[in-house]
Amino acid sequence: MDISTGIKKLNDSEQLMSVFSHAMSVMHYDGATAAPEMSYIDRSKSLGLLSTYSYDILLNKENKENVRFLMDNRDLLSSSDKKRVELLQEKIDKIEGIPLEEYAEYRALISESEAVWKDSKAKNDFKSFMPYIDKIIDVKKKFAAYFDPDKHPYDFYLNEYERGSDRDFFDNFFETIKARLVPLISEISDCPAPDISFLQGNFPIYKQRRLSEVLMEFLNIDSSRCVLGETEHPFTAHLSRNDCRVTTHYYEDDFTSSFYSVIHECGHALYDMGIKEEYYNTVLGTGTSMGIHESQSRFYENIVGRSLPFCEYILPHLANLFPQFEKITPKEFYKAVNVAEPSLIRIRADELTYSMHILIRYELEKMLFENEISAVDLPELWNNKYREYLGIDVPNDSVGVLQDTHWGGGMFGYFPSYSLGSAYSAQIFHYLNKDLDFSALVSSGDIKPVYEWLRDRIYIFGSEKDPDEIIRICCNEEFNPNYYIDYLENKFRALYNI
Repeated sequence: MDISTGIKKLNDSEQLMSVFSHAMSVMHYDGATAAPEMSYIDRSKSLGLLSTYSYDILLNKENKENVRFLMDNRDLLSSSDKKRVELLQEKIDKIEGIPLEEYAEYRALISESEAVWKDSKAKNDFKSFMPYIDKIIDVKKKFAAYFDPDKHPYDFYLNEYERGSDRDFFDNFFETIKARLVPLISEISDCPAPDISFLQGNFPIYKQRRLSEVLMEFLNIDSSRCVLGETEHPFTAHLSRNDCRVTTHYYEDDFTSSFYSVIHECGHALYDMGIKEEYYNTVLGTGTSMGIHESQSRFYENIVGRSLPFCEYILPHLANLFPQFEKITPKEFYKAVNVAEPSLIRIRADELTYSMHILIRYELEKMLFENEISAVDLPELWNNKYREYLGIDVPNDSVGVLQDTHWGGGMFGYFPSYSLGSAYSAQIFHYLNKDLDFSALVSSGDIKPVYEWLRDRIYIFGSEKDPDEIIRICCNEEFNPNYYIDYLENKFRALYNI
């Protein structure tokens, strides 16, 4: 077989897998948004069958032999096809590395764990959920050893979410953050809080829907390829090249929740829709990592959406929809949406304190994987760290160690990518701001040049480039967390006059 024949076979198999993926994604989205409650019974059966067919395409003998042939000849391939084959071979190895019976048992454990977590959170009952954490950790360690017995299991899972990362990488990252941000948070806690009373009130949902349209127009979202839906928990579903679904949730007494979730999710959508057309329907047709993807959602949510120029742009639109904003100045609005105040709940945390929430989770996960602690120790350690890093007392486990779904779902190693995304976005912004007049573009409402700058350096590559390569393309240097800390210090010291 020659190389061109191998690539054609690869194209055919990936095209077929993408058809199944598209169908499953549509069903997942429908289940989260519009489907009736009992529809999950039939949908789960259909999804299981479609998933089996999709894996059969990937794992059938002919496809595996073709991928191996291309792997053996990868130096003859283009850079993009070489990366594509490497990612597919890695995917095959990981799926086949775990005995099928053990993987089925793990999926059953996770399904049960997620249900127990949900009930435990509602009842403030950590004791019932506790055994599942220890069981999941044991299985995760075992699975990691199947793939690379010489690699520390937590390093393995950190790398799963952020290629190229490990404990040393994140230890250095979080130590740098902690050393400078904990004292700043303490300083700000002694400052008088700005007025945020005008952010509270009644905001009719039909008007909030119109505001979402204004935001999507500002962000240059192509409405022929992306639509906004409503669900309990906001998310973005990238179904195909020309089908991206953004969702939000509206609260009549809090417009800022949907306001910023729409901007955040649109950041994900812009990335997904900006990937090279020829990469769609291949393994390269997704974002390169969780951290880089989060860098884009947080770039738009925080660096754009919480900037003074954006407040200047959006305030007339707000006043047009909600009369209570008619007498509010851009500076007042800017201060209100940037209040820095330690909170119990990660997803409600402000831009300054957010990474402290992630640091706490990272330190606890690392201790679990290094056998320093077991699940029984988590509540006390969690509460102590919240008191140490954020100066707040945790009243119960429901708003403490039980607040996130990640551990019940086995997603250990995921949390650090959230903070890393914020840090990536600050460094990328530093260099973007050298090339463009960011403030003028945002205040005028014309941010297409911002999108194009990001598209040409990040989006188009999909998964072809690893995270460290993307940072070098954008910044012409290695990742440096000090850009993130400098950004936060400069912004919040100015806001609080300290």
